[in-house]
Amino acid sequence: MEGLGLARQGHRQDDRKRKDDMLAIAAGWIAMAAMSASVSALYYIAYADRYGVPANLYTKLGAVGVIALSVAAFVWGMTTLGKKFPGQTFKAYWGLGAVGFVIFGTSWTAVRRQAFTVLGLGYFETALAMLTTGLFVAGLWIHLEILHFRKNNPDYDPSA
Repeated sequence: MEGLGLARQGHRQDDRKRKDDMLAIAAGWIAMAAMSASVSALYYIAYADRYGVPANLYTKLGAVGVIALSVAAFVWGMTTLGKKFPGQTFKAYWGLGAVGFVIFGTSWTAVRRQAFTVLGLGYFETALAMLTTGLFVAGLWIHLEILHFRKNNPDYDPSA
C-alpha cells in the first residue's frame, strides 16, 4: 500500500507541474496581448485624429486606462514566466521571436510614416493588424520555447 501512496503523490506532483507550465504559457500569451493592447491604445491617442478615427477626451482617457491595465498585465505575465523559468535564455526558436518583433516594430512605419498598407486596410488599421500579428508570433515563440525546454528538461523544478 505504501507504494500506491507514493505513486499518487508522484502523480499529484506531475499534475502540479503541468498546471504550472500552463500558467507560465498563459502568462506569456497574456503579456503579449497586453503589450498589443497598450501600444494600440498609444497609437489611438497619438494618431486617431490624423486618420479620422473618432476620438474625444473620454475615449482618449479610456485609452490611457487601457494602457495602465495593459502595463500591469504585461508585468504580471513576464514576472510569472520569469519565476517559472529563472535564468532560461529562450534561444532555441529565437528566429521566430525575432520575426514577431520585426513585424511588431514595422507597425510604427505604417502608422507614423504612412509607408505602406496591407490587404486594402488604411494606415491606422494596418499598424494595428501588424501589432497583433507580430505579438502573436512572439507569443508563439514563448510558447514553443517553454514546450521545448520542458521536453529537454523533464526533471526541472524551479522551487528546488
